[in-house]
Amino acid sequence: MLTAATSFNIYVDDGIILARKEVDARTFLDKLSAEFDMREGAMDSYLGMEIYRTDDGQITIHQTRYVKELLSKFGMSESNSVDIPMSLDYKLSETVYNTNKRIFSQTTHYSNGPSGV
Repeated sequence: MLTAATSFNIYVDDGIILARKEVDARTFLDKLSAEFDMREGAMDSYLGMEIYRTDDGQITIHQTRYVKELLSKFGMSESNSVDIPMSLDYKLSETVYNTNKRIFSQTTHYSNGPSGV
């Protein structure tokens, strides 16, 4: 019997099982393997996220490869990065807002960015 803390997430051909107890994950995997052709392995990526696990159990998740692919696709690989693209205390005036709204409504090249890769 699986505990309520077991979760299975799947997207197309990429899946992940989360369980509090290893025996629960193993039981679930065994049942899935009996029905489907599956491949098991250490998780180093999931849905474009890169996953690193240290020897002491810490997990780090990032999307460096995905961001580099996006930058390359849009010809921005050599761009300079910034932590925040504008000053936190910058106030938009109605004139600036209307100008930006007009510019952004005419720009379609970058609208595909987040789902572009």
